[in-house]
Parts: sequence; C-alpha cells; structure tokens
Amino acid sequence: MNSYLGELRVHWRPLLSVVLGLSSGLVMTSFVIGIMGGYLVAEFKWPKEQMAMVGALALGAVLLFPLVGRMTDVFGVRKTAMVGVIASPIFYFALSRIESLAAYAILYALQASILATTTPPVYCRIIVQYFKQARGLALGIATAGPAAAVVIGGPLLNNFVTDYGWRAGYVAMAIFSGVVGVIALLMLPPEMRGG
Repeated sequence: MNSYLGELRVHWRPLLSVVLGLSSGLVMTSFVIGIMGGYLVAEFKWPKEQMAMVGALALGAVLLFPLVGRMTDVFGVRKTAMVGVIASPIFYFALSRIESLAAYAILYALQASILATTTPPVYCRIIVQYFKQARGLALGIATAGPAAAVVIGGPLLNNFVTDYGWRAGYVAMAIFSGVVGVIALLMLPPEMRGG
C-alpha cells in the first residue's frame, strides 16, 4: 500500500499536468456551450432546435481520435497537445465576436475538431507512462479533473456572464484556457519513449 500511495506522491506533477490539460481542453467546450447557449438564443433569437444541433457537431471530433492518437505516437504528448493549447484561446476569442448562427456552428465544429488534441488519448499517455501500481487511480483522478473544474468554474462563469455578458464570458474562457493550458504544458514531464 505504501508504494501504491508513494507513486502518487512521487508522480504528482505528471498527474496535475494531465488534470490541468484536460480541464482546459475540449472537455470544457461542452460545458461552455451549455452555459452560453441560453444567452445566445436570447440575444440573437436563434431557434433552440438549431442551437441543439450545433452541440451535436462535437461528435465529429470522435472520428478524429484515431488520427490524434497516431499524432501522439509520432510527435509526442507535448507537441500534439500544444496544437490545442494554442488553438483554444483563439477559438474562444473568435466565438466572442460571432454574429450569426452559421459562424457559430463553423467555429464550434472547428474548435471541437482541433481541440481533440487536448483529450484523454493524448494527455493520459503520460499517466500510463508514469504510473504502474496506481495507474487506475491516477487515470480516475485525471478524468475526474474536468468535472471538478466545471463544478467550481461553471457557477463562476455563469455569474460572470450574467454580470458582464456572453462576449466577456468567451474572452474569460480564452484567458483561462490559454493560461491553464500553458501551465499544463510546462508541467508535463519528459515522455518515456519506448516505455
């Protein structure tokens, strides 16, 4: 049991980097669309059915997971995740400027596709490399991270959007995803190639 928990103490940095990376990547977009959707419908009078269909566009990103997994095999976690870490704030800022449902749908679909590089198939490779005995626990903690971030950040974002508007909310998400994503990349330990 000591070596089991000792593994968590020794490898806390890889685990925290993965939690932060997942909590600032694609997993967050579905929660953000849920918060922003009502405000966008109210301002632009978009049909709710069409807004619901926009959320379904993220399902296309699932088809990219094998490609993203291959990219991770070839280029490594850091380089693959960096694509999404750079793209995420750009997409959130672009979403803060939208005026039409078509532009919103296109940006959301592109965001979901490119941010597939910030999902478990990429980041969890670090967990698998650094954890042996406590691997299941570490994977569980890593995948629970985004939900915990939403529990804490969701009400904060919702209150911020209520006070300052959805455009400011998207800018806040751009800042959050950029800062937390960069911290995650900086905390990533070296990959164990061939291990």
